Amino acid sequence: MENALHNSQPKSILPSKYEKLVVQRRRPKPSVVFFNGGVDFINVPVQLNDKYKKNLKPFLRNSNESTFLPPETQQSNDPDILLLENEYLFLRSLKSCINKNCLNLPKNGISRIALVAPPGAIGDSLHSVLNGVLDSIFDPEESPNERNKIQLIRTTHVPPYGYGKNHGWTKIIRLVSTPFPVAIADVVLTYQQLMPLLPKFPEKNDNKLMELENLIEQDDPHKNPLQKDRIQTAAESILRQIITFHARVSHVAAHTSLLTLDISSMQADYTTAFQNMINFMIYDNSGNPVVQSKESFTNIKIILDPFNEAINNADLYSNKIILSLWQVGILEDIIREEMTKSHNLEDWPSQSLWDMRSYIIRDENSIEYHVAKASMVPDCQDENVRCTINKDICEVKAQVKCD
Repeated sequence: MENALHNSQPKSILPSKYEKLVVQRRRPKPSVVFFNGGVDFINVPVQLNDKYKKNLKPFLRNSNESTFLPPETQQSNDPDILLLENEYLFLRSLKSCINKNCLNLPKNGISRIALVAPPGAIGDSLHSVLNGVLDSIFDPEESPNERNKIQLIRTTHVPPYGYGKNHGWTKIIRLVSTPFPVAIADVVLTYQQLMPLLPKFPEKNDNKLMELENLIEQDDPHKNPLQKDRIQTAAESILRQIITFHARVSHVAAHTSLLTLDISSMQADYTTAFQNMINFMIYDNSGNPVVQSKESFTNIKIILDPFNEAINNADLYSNKIILSLWQVGILEDIIREEMTKSHNLEDWPSQSLWDMRSYIIRDENSIEYHVAKASMVPDCQDENVRCTINKDICEVKAQVKCD
């Protein structure tokens, strides 16, 4: 199970311009974040009753009105954020929709909102934070009926095709992790039990990290059989799967309210990002509150520590494990190839989650197999989901093409 791109690239030291890509790209904590006893938090004002007059504000720049993405000039203006060159093209190709033409109405008065992101602690932690926000707005003990009308559900599965009739979501919040090596590491950490070489407790044990680096560099196949190639193949495959994942989610924006956020942009202005997420959850597309509340205004204290910790762990792993394995140019080649062959993510249906261009994933013990089979394909077993399109049925069966 070899990658043609990997075999075609000579081994070399990472180009100097990518040295800051992960760990060293971290910025000082923004001024909008408050600190109390080692806990990071922000205060976000929320209007509950009156019709919300303002539209969702796009943060920095984007291809439409509801996506928070880094500006095209970010690479030159901010030395602490360094995305891969072709990563900007990927981000600019993402689609979102929040206008009246993109809306699935709540069923039985229940608004089911999906927080969609590839498997990983970054998406899991944001889901926990946002559910805490909803609990603060609509107290589950004092106002259980109000709270139950907005359900935020974490999913790693792509929505099935079917023009919005099959996926079962009222709205979708899509989270994008950048730079891409951070997204890859976040996924790998979810399945680290498939790679016993990986340290179990990230960032805290320098000896384990040194041991890991030494083992990766060993040439003796008896001491470290195929481990380096295995990690590298998994990382390259996961990158392709992540791109396909977001292409699939973008297709839903044609008919479903969808808000897209990028973690690098969120970190630059947490208050604006969370204001947009909260407004997206509690208001419909006409600016009316989904749930009527006795209160008209509240100030929400949002604890950021779990979310930041998940990002920092993925930062560290991507630097220590992934970027030490091969040229960053290989990642550039993969992104360029995926974007070119998908016509900038516009092809419908999207590339199969099993098709790595140079090989088909068949190893059931590999991380990339588990990522597709257990995490990314449509969740056709969910009671709110219907899979009626052959493309989805094939994906679930691990078939690249429909017979």
